[in-house]
Amino acid sequence: MRLSGFTLTEIMVTMGVFSLVMAAAVPTFIMCQRSWAMTSAELEATQEASTALARMTYGVGAQYGLRSALASNVFLQTHSDGWTVTYKDISGASNMFAYSRSARRVIYDGSATTGSVVIARNIVSATASNSGAGIYLSATCLYSEGRFSSSNTMSTFVAFRN
Repeated sequence: MRLSGFTLTEIMVTMGVFSLVMAAAVPTFIMCQRSWAMTSAELEATQEASTALARMTYGVGAQYGLRSALASNVFLQTHSDGWTVTYKDISGASNMFAYSRSARRVIYDGSATTGSVVIARNIVSATASNSGAGIYLSATCLYSEGRFSSSNTMSTFVAFRN
């Protein structure tokens, strides 16, 4: 009488093949996880820096940004912890963007808002320089995802209305 089942040799061969497959799959999985974390950190840093510049240029919500400012109504003040740009837009409303190095953020405050609105976080460096015809803006964002971190610097020139 013959019993059905697997022999010890068949089980050992199967276990050996399974071990080889797993030995190749686990490092590949770990490499993919690391790649995802690095890409995620790079993407977040890029998006945050880009969003900061876009909001300063085009405005926050229904408020006008620096692009709508007249050159004679833009004032840049620098201080030890960053800078502040105040301006009046085409509707005559007063607006303000401020960068704080210690808080690592850019805030907006306008006549239509109730208090300051944070428009960008994790900004480790930002510069603003007024050239008369416009303003140069630069923002560097540092973002960490687990043990990976990425920084991205973006800059733009915003021309004022004449």
